[in-house]
Amino acid sequence: MTKQNNIEKMIWDYFSERIDNAFAIAGIMGNLFAESRLRPDALEFSTHERLGFSSEEYTKAVDDDTYLNFSDDHAGYGLAQWTDNERKNNLYAHAKDKGVSISDPTMQMEFLWEELSGGHIDVLHKLIESKSVQTASDVFLSDFENPFDQSDRVRQMRASYSRNFYYKYLTLEQLDESLSSYTDWRSDVCFFLQDYDTGEILYERNADRKCPIGSITKLMTAYSLMKRFLYDTSRLNEITVIDAETARMSNDRDFSGHEQFKAGEKVSLEQLLKLALISSACSSAVALVKHFYKEPAEFVGQMNRDASELSIDASFADCFGIDPHNQGSARGIAALGAAVISDYPWILSITAQKAVSHHGIEYPSTSILLKEDAVDGLDGLKTGTTNCAGACYLSTAQRRGHRVIAVVLNAQNEWERQMSVTDLLEYGLRKSS
Repeated sequence: MTKQNNIEKMIWDYFSERIDNAFAIAGIMGNLFAESRLRPDALEFSTHERLGFSSEEYTKAVDDDTYLNFSDDHAGYGLAQWTDNERKNNLYAHAKDKGVSISDPTMQMEFLWEELSGGHIDVLHKLIESKSVQTASDVFLSDFENPFDQSDRVRQMRASYSRNFYYKYLTLEQLDESLSSYTDWRSDVCFFLQDYDTGEILYERNADRKCPIGSITKLMTAYSLMKRFLYDTSRLNEITVIDAETARMSNDRDFSGHEQFKAGEKVSLEQLLKLALISSACSSAVALVKHFYKEPAEFVGQMNRDASELSIDASFADCFGIDPHNQGSARGIAALGAAVISDYPWILSITAQKAVSHHGIEYPSTSILLKEDAVDGLDGLKTGTTNCAGACYLSTAQRRGHRVIAVVLNAQNEWERQMSVTDLLEYGLRKSS
């Protein structure tokens, strides 16, 4: 472990012994990183030329008492880039009292803690009560560091640094705590996280509880069609004609997708598959099925047989996900995702798309995480959202050649789904790397 990594781990451990909130610790560390790159001897870069010192030379001169203007030169120094003359004077006195260099990381952490638990106790309380990394990072930025530039760009940048530390040091117990806090401690939310490559289960809660899955159903539709017909991807070029019933469905706002087909319209199977999986168009799923089956009900029976053959704990009542009897367990839905990725990996080139265009209109992906590039490597697979199913997500991401699958069922809203899926995927990807 490098010296810098040792300092990073020391800082995390130091605050972990004093603050029982990983969001808060990450928020502090992200801001310290932005200020100093976690170098306890960091002299504010813009003052190097003005003062005529490098960081190392400045530190030595202060320690040797050959430079006597440390408290009054208004140069940012150390982990927190202390600038105010009174605070720098107190830092200097603290170092002398301890008999250590002003660059000593342990001394600086003790001094920072004294500041937080003393004159900035209100900041500390806000940090401890933080319910997200973003909140903690914003508190430390605005209420403690208080730099001149607190623009949205700076806030987002610092929060991104904080999230890196949060996921790097997140323990299984902290993951469980975070997921509980996101979902308001409800006991009916289902989670499952699995390493796709090894099959190792990394996290599970209520994983065998069967509940509605909404439009995740469309992925089972895609799987059953790929198994019989679309394994030959050249068939995606086939054209189907939208019938009057499907056109009416596409214009009914009780169904998802908003694609608004016209009776007699000709659409390729590839376009229908994209609309069904990216923008969750119900009528697109129906049109796909009708291209191969006279009655969608006949196909639904096949979906259930395919699920049984895969030993997937799921059952289906329609091919698009509105019926509340489209149900599955988080473990079963993860198995569906694994089967799709294993047997038809090309589908990820579709589910990774942020939008699909039709008639010159862009229909965005139902995955906000995908649209916002919130998780590096996220490339699928399917969301599901209905009144009875809540907000669900069968997700997958790959980094450095390693893939994980995460499932959230019965989240109450989009925020709960986003936060939970992000934590699961990030934990799994870092655990597996």
